[in-house]
Amino acid sequence: MTHEAHRRQTIDPVLTAAGWHVCDVDSANLRAATGVAIREFLLNAGSGFADYLLCVKGKACGVIEAKKSANYKEMRKVSSGGVQPNLNLRLVRAVCVPLPPVAEQMRITAAVDRQMPILHGVEADVDANLQSAQALRQSTLSKAFVPGGYGCRGAVTSRIPKVIKEEGFHAF
Repeated sequence: MTHEAHRRQTIDPVLTAAGWHVCDVDSANLRAATGVAIREFLLNAGSGFADYLLCVKGKACGVIEAKKSANYKEMRKVSSGGVQPNLNLRLVRAVCVPLPPVAEQMRITAAVDRQMPILHGVEADVDANLQSAQALRQSTLSKAFVPGGYGCRGAVTSRIPKVIKEEGFHAF
């Protein structure tokens, strides 16, 4: 059996069961389903072919490179090490990772998309708080070390603890 025939026999049914529309390049229709897997897709010059190009809602989102499968015992035989055997990249790439059905992938994507505004808000709050803390620190230091401030001609004086207390710094 050729590599391509074996791939079609093993991977195509898994993709189809997960809700993907599987097709050849010459018969590809990106609107045939939400998820379309295109076999033997030519990548950029010099990169060769992807065994499958995965598209969701008409946009490329990933590739599948078929590798020879290896079971656990075979992997243990070729791995090195004692109690915890080491696996090299070649062996890890050979492991098949199941894909959830397209509907589940869409639910996951929607859930992440719903949470992104919250994340962006938290990031903005953290940035604002960091800027406030830096401004407060700079203000306190300038008052403590600048002539006319709390200190005397830039010298560290006994008033610095009072400045820290007045400016609202707390020990962490």
